[in-house]
Amino acid sequence: MFTGRKLPITLVFGVLLGLAFGASCNGFFPDAVLQSIAVGPASQTIQTGDTNNIQQMSAVGTYSDGTRPDNKVTWSVVPANESVVTLSKSGLATAVAQGTATITATSTEIPTISGSTTLTVTTGCIQRIDVTPVDPGVRVGNDQPFTAMATTCNGSVDITDVATWNSTNVAVATIDSSGVAHTLTTGSTDITAASGGVTSPAQTLSVTP
Repeated sequence: MFTGRKLPITLVFGVLLGLAFGASCNGFFPDAVLQSIAVGPASQTIQTGDTNNIQQMSAVGTYSDGTRPDNKVTWSVVPANESVVTLSKSGLATAVAQGTATITATSTEIPTISGSTTLTVTTGCIQRIDVTPVDPGVRVGNDQPFTAMATTCNGSVDITDVATWNSTNVAVATIDSSGVAHTLTTGSTDITAASGGVTSPAQTLSVTP
């Protein structure tokens, strides 16, 4: 007369036993394994001076189960002498001088896993940018270096290596991050440098045969 009640009781007991066993066994519920670390924000720019001069970095771990919780890391910066930015133990970067720093977060869980990003420091309080030489000419195939000088609240600063350079006609000449124009064919192109929301007047580069 108890046969009809024994089956569901047996099933419930079996399910509970299985759950208890599985919860206590890592073979059934393996721990997620850290796969990589992403450091952000990517390619951020801050300035020298008293405003826009700090950046809080973040480190997010990607695990084998797809989750991305906040990850425990140690922070480091290159240049290691912190000549470009200082970096706190919590990942807060503070501008020191113009340049580019590499910020790295290394996992304390698996020290062989790390992630990095770059942080550029530009000159703050820029009022004007001047590019030289003025309207230069060069033969095709030759390079033409430019210099960008920023007039700031604290005087004149060379920002050639940290300015954003632009060539309006890349078929004639391209320009790299150091302000060097590489000529490709005859013609002309306008060259500008920008930083801190300020863009220089254009200088026309003429490329001759």
